[in-house]
Amino acid sequence: MEVHESVYREIKKSGCQGWGGSSFNMRIRGWEEQLDKIFKLIQLSGNRVLELGSGAGDVSLRVAHRGYNVTGVEISPTAVEWAKQKAEDDNLNIEFICQSVADRTILGGEKFDLIIDGNCLHCLFDEDRVAFYDNIERLINLDGYVFISSAITSNEDEEAPKISPIKRCFVNRESIVEELRRRGFGLLEEWSSIGTHEHYYGLFRRSK
Repeated sequence: MEVHESVYREIKKSGCQGWGGSSFNMRIRGWEEQLDKIFKLIQLSGNRVLELGSGAGDVSLRVAHRGYNVTGVEISPTAVEWAKQKAEDDNLNIEFICQSVADRTILGGEKFDLIIDGNCLHCLFDEDRVAFYDNIERLINLDGYVFISSAITSNEDEEAPKISPIKRCFVNRESIVEELRRRGFGLLEEWSSIGTHEHYYGLFRRSK
């Protein structure tokens, strides 16, 4: 069983509301702060938003409540069904797709004005990480934005913190900025937070 699916089954069985378990409410408050900041900084030419790694839909729901047309992609079937139920309960029309964010066939030729990393980039290694960036480059509109939310390290040689059964790809802030730069995205704004680990937030805009 894919590890994210296993974790989501346990979270749902425990009676928690979503990713983060007992820390769910704190996690969502943090996301609401990030969304407030994002939508103050950007001016979208359209209203299509894509969340890659949408989990149980909690971030996508909050974006949809702001009036945007939202699509979420998530690998865990349990999380996707959970997200669909939450959207139905909130009377929101959100498309949730059960597929890997590293699948280069996702969403065909569709285009989006904002792509949100739903904390999945730091779970991607090697070819999956390359494919994630390929998909962003393919799916973003010419004047679109990308928001990265990723655990990072200040020293890529140090041992990665033990957070959960899911392995994390810890790179530093400079590496993430360079990965986006090579894909034609310029950095607009960045900030960070410190908790169990350092977390990087970066807002990028397509520059070519």
